[in-house]
Amino acid sequence: MSFDTLLKEAEKLSPKEKLQPVTYVWESYRLNPGEIKLTDEQRAELKRRREAYRNKPDDVLSWEEVKKQVLD
Repeated sequence: MSFDTLLKEAEKLSPKEKLQPVTYVWESYRLNPGEIKLTDEQRAELKRRREAYRNKPDDVLSWEEVKKQVLD
């Protein structure tokens, strides 16, 4: 089955049924984190963000603040 066909079939699923394969894929990566390969650019961005947080740990937004900004 092609990926496009798989996506079309997935559209027919209920919301609960759609979560099952998503959960499976997410858990497979969570249990095997070495399978996810970061690019050099991604690694550099993570390092930059970590350093920014370490330099100003209070200069962050809570998840609730982020949601409020996005949804308002």
